[in-house]
Amino acid sequence: MQVLHMNKGEGETSYAKNSLIQKKIILVGSSMLESAIANILWEVKPGSMGVADLGCSSGPNSLTVISKIVHMVQAASDRMGRPMPELRISLNDLPGNDFNYVFQSLPELYKKLKLDCGIEGNCYIWGLPGSFYGRLFPSHSLHFVHSSSSLHWLSQVPSGLEPCAGTHLNKEKVYISKSSSTSVVEAYQQQFHEDFSLFLRSRAKEMVAKGRMVLSFMGRRSPDPRADEACYQWELLARALMSMALDGLVEKESIDSFNAPYYAPSLEEVQYEAEKEGSFAVDCVEAFEIEWDGGDTSDLKESRGTRVSKIIRAVVEPMMESHFHLRHERMDELFMRYAKIVDGCLSKTRSIYINLLISFKKIILNGSSMLESAIVNILWEVKPGSMGVADLGCSSGPNCLTVISKIVHMVQAASDRMGRPMPELRISLNDLPGNDFNYVFQSLPELYKKLKLDCGIKGNCYIWGLPGSFYGRLFPSHSLHFVHSSSSLHWLSQVPSGLEPCAGTHLNKEKVYISKSSSTSVVEAYQQQFHEDFSLFLRSRAKEVVAKGRMVLSFIGRRSPDPRADEACYHWELLARALMSMALDGLVEKESIDSFNTPYYAPSLEEVQYEAEKEGSFVVDCVEAFEIEWDGGETTDLKESRGTRVSKTIRAVVEPMMESHFHLRHETMDELFMRYAKIVDGCLSKTRAIYINLLISFVKKD
Repeated sequence: MQVLHMNKGEGETSYAKNSLIQKKIILVGSSMLESAIANILWEVKPGSMGVADLGCSSGPNSLTVISKIVHMVQAASDRMGRPMPELRISLNDLPGNDFNYVFQSLPELYKKLKLDCGIEGNCYIWGLPGSFYGRLFPSHSLHFVHSSSSLHWLSQVPSGLEPCAGTHLNKEKVYISKSSSTSVVEAYQQQFHEDFSLFLRSRAKEMVAKGRMVLSFMGRRSPDPRADEACYQWELLARALMSMALDGLVEKESIDSFNAPYYAPSLEEVQYEAEKEGSFAVDCVEAFEIEWDGGDTSDLKESRGTRVSKIIRAVVEPMMESHFHLRHERMDELFMRYAKIVDGCLSKTRSIYINLLISFKKIILNGSSMLESAIVNILWEVKPGSMGVADLGCSSGPNCLTVISKIVHMVQAASDRMGRPMPELRISLNDLPGNDFNYVFQSLPELYKKLKLDCGIKGNCYIWGLPGSFYGRLFPSHSLHFVHSSSSLHWLSQVPSGLEPCAGTHLNKEKVYISKSSSTSVVEAYQQQFHEDFSLFLRSRAKEVVAKGRMVLSFIGRRSPDPRADEACYHWELLARALMSMALDGLVEKESIDSFNTPYYAPSLEEVQYEAEKEGSFVVDCVEAFEIEWDGGETTDLKESRGTRVSKTIRAVVEPMMESHFHLRHETMDELFMRYAKIVDGCLSKTRAIYINLLISFVKKD
């Protein structure tokens, strides 16, 4: 789409003079921009920072956003007490963009940066022509990507709707409208999904881990692409064109064959593609309204319709010239008619665009790929002939053997790629003695059978169970190459000292874990217990794992520095409410609640890293903190409420220790978790509730 560029120059119909809406969008996104930049500087600490503005266009907004970014980088660096990084800034747009206008404005920008900020010599800006629907930059060269008012433009007219198509499927329209057929809507949706997927795949290769993208583009809140907020401005433009056709000023066949390469997606469509591609996590989302004329009142001599018409003309005129071959006076006539139609519309109703503003974070690795990376590194660096593997806290459900199957497949695949024989595998499944090892062992024959069928593995993979606490030694010295543990290390070895049921005074009454009203002594007792336990875990593994061996650990934690934060403890607070309601009805003794404290702790990443640094045997290789909905985002059984699903998940984990402490009959336990489900349903109807999961890869030092 080389004709997809804005009107050049500085004339009355130029983009430079008619880009107020785009400017307002940039201003609204400033705080999200600032947050993304601060996070990059804090987490990545680049000495040289790669920045790209994709779809930069050629008006004053192009350098406005760059100026903002430079100022934000300097201000954030100053606050952190660090030197400002060198900035490598790429201004990208299609080759037809008016780069001359941009480049002629650069000297003034450099001068302003020097005067305002004292920045000279460490900020380098260049232009890069090309489509962002494909690779533009070297691998891992970008830290921050910005794009505003660009990604609603498609790479091409959707397949089947091109001007050369034999049958015109969208007659008398220029985009999706209320009367468009399902096939037209689906063609647009398909083109958007292909384009946005390619955009994400391209940026995934170009960006560093923990890099950020702030993308802003026209979208919609409605699930229906035919909604007015997504397409009504195009419908009015089609009316203006059809009125020209009736007067013989435009050929109707030209209108029938024209379809704008544009699509206003829903947030769900954007998130679907991001989840499918898998390299980016959505960090922040905002959908906001913009008046068609940007709410501009600077020139009251012009009607609102005229202002809207100028804004649209500055954007679409080049591609309409290319298709309709209209002389300048005919183009004037078209947009004069469009202005009158828009005035008529705005006199009766309020018309708005919906702008989506989304901040993405480049994910380091998901659980499977972090696992795979660790295994590949072991095989490459250690080259074991016999490889010791341990799954700590394996539990007894289907997940236990799923992770072992993954590990075996990954070892085989990596060995094949390296052209080496697959090592013998010694796999230990560890959990406390009370775990249902019978279930695990009865499932082993099926796993061996599957490994033989899938991979031809027979006789060099040995799996056994090992009961015992991982808070202590379990294996001979230097016998393990890889340690995996998932959803286990948030469980403590015991109730924190001073909070045991037998303690004389109950310090955490009417609660079952830390809550907002818990005393400092309760919080400190939990913190102390975690630090003692995790330190012992690391010291034990340090003796058991070989040099350059790896650990991938995943457990519930928190991003907040405060252990009382909702993300760390709110689900326990709701369980305490359910228990207290039972106590009020005489079904549970209040003293039993006062004396119960869960042996659990959701640490911050800083607490985990502190213990690793203090112990000294392991280096943190990769870290990721990601959100999980309380019910896992499960939608397979819509007959059950979300609260019921959460209640079942929690019950499966905590019921044995609650039975041991409260001595409840089965029907009383049913009643407790029914009440808990209702309380959770009430919570989820008002707010989004999440767990934070920490995923960390460690390397054993030489």
